[in-house]
Amino acid sequence: MKFTKLMRGSSAMSLTAVLLSSLIPFSTVSASDDHGEAAGAATAAGPALPSFEAANERFEVVGRVQSDALKIWLDDWATNAPVPGAKIALTIAGRKVVATAAADGTYNVPFPEADKAGNYPIGLNVTGVGNPVLLGATLVVSDEVVHVDEKAGIPLMWLLGGGAVALVVVGGGFVLMRRRRTVALASIGVLAGMSLVGLGVAPQPVIAGAGHDHGEEAAGPAGASPDQASRLGNGDLNAPKSMQRLIGLRTIVGATTNSTQTLTLNGIVIPDPNASGVVQSQIGGRVSGNLPALGASVGRGQAMAMITPGFDPGARTALVADQGLLAQESALAQSRAARLSDNGGAAEIRVRLHAAQQRLARLERLEGVVPAREIEAARIEVRAIQAQIAADRAETQSTLNGLRARQAALTRLSSSSEIARAPVSGIVSAVSVSQGQVVASGETLFTIVNPSRLLVEAQANGSAAAGIGGQVTARTADGRTMTLLRQGAGLSLINGSAPIRFLIELSDGLRAGEPVTVFAGSSVPNS
Repeated sequence: MKFTKLMRGSSAMSLTAVLLSSLIPFSTVSASDDHGEAAGAATAAGPALPSFEAANERFEVVGRVQSDALKIWLDDWATNAPVPGAKIALTIAGRKVVATAAADGTYNVPFPEADKAGNYPIGLNVTGVGNPVLLGATLVVSDEVVHVDEKAGIPLMWLLGGGAVALVVVGGGFVLMRRRRTVALASIGVLAGMSLVGLGVAPQPVIAGAGHDHGEEAAGPAGASPDQASRLGNGDLNAPKSMQRLIGLRTIVGATTNSTQTLTLNGIVIPDPNASGVVQSQIGGRVSGNLPALGASVGRGQAMAMITPGFDPGARTALVADQGLLAQESALAQSRAARLSDNGGAAEIRVRLHAAQQRLARLERLEGVVPAREIEAARIEVRAIQAQIAADRAETQSTLNGLRARQAALTRLSSSSEIARAPVSGIVSAVSVSQGQVVASGETLFTIVNPSRLLVEAQANGSAAAGIGGQVTARTADGRTMTLLRQGAGLSLINGSAPIRFLIELSDGLRAGEPVTVFAGSSVPNS
């Protein structure tokens, strides 16, 4: 009876101790104990494993430290497919080593430096799969990674508590052997409960609850396995190489091509400048003659109108004065030319010529007595005087001819009329004058258009204008369609747009100035 009571008491004490230990397994901080500026999420993420990446146009190499080894994934850069059968020679901080191929398609390299923080330059020489490839990268092992295992060690108090339990069990055995069951069982229960309580109150890792934020010390989202995909802050999904191998992820290289987009442009029908023209007056005056009707067909060189010059009183007085002055100058020039022709030159020149000729004759009679050079000098002097007389005659005649031409021009200006002629063949599309109208010099009288040679001019954005080419279609306001061919684009922008002109294949029924809608395809680069 006593034994039963003691057993019950000891069991109750042990159970109480166990319950007490179960109530305090961890020290926690509630969400209300906030030490930062804003509440953060609970964090228990460890630092990321050290890794490196290297790539060129053929291969992509990813390496990651696992324990005391370096695991390497070698994939094709374009397709992300694993590259088996390669030989990878590495130089890690001056140490040369060759990677060994694993059954899962990766390559392993011993990395005893995993527990030493620092930057490790890595050079890779990939052979056995085509031409050799040299790649380089840097592996960074941080202090946080090196000391992470020290923070995760088994607490000393847990080890002491376990030893205490073992001692309780052994001691209880000896007591039982001495048959003091009542006291032994009670002692075992009490010691076991105290040991468990000791285990319960042993120091435990402190984990901050929700909202316990220490500002910049707050860690990121809860850590996961390095072989597990994770969602980044911007919404992208980050899949490590092991996950890519597991799901057989493959990639393709996108090529940059030119795609065509349809542009709608506002255009207008204009005449071809090489097949259209205008009739203008050169001198100005009064219009007369048989004027062509609007829409009439005319040929190149056909007389369109007659322009009779008109003068105001002041201009007519000046014209008469000019004519009189020219008449006087012409008469004087003609009189001088006659004298030079009849008498052989002016009086002074004739005297010089006569004296030079006499001296030459006297020297020639004394030939052999006088030096020959004197005779030759006399001959040269005679020829020079004769040349001067000829030049005076020519100059006088030229002056006379110029005066006569000016007299003829003034006569035509005062009496003759200008005949305006068509510069091209076509249809008269505009008539700007009527009989008796006085027009100024340079004023347009008629406009001629060839209806079989029309253009369409449209305005397009500068960048889009460069890509417009090939066949283009246009539609008029009443629904008629036509095919256009690009003729050219201007380099000068008009209100921010470049002018483009198109040839119309069939322009029947179109009129200059008619608005149209142009549908053009523009080639733009597309990745």
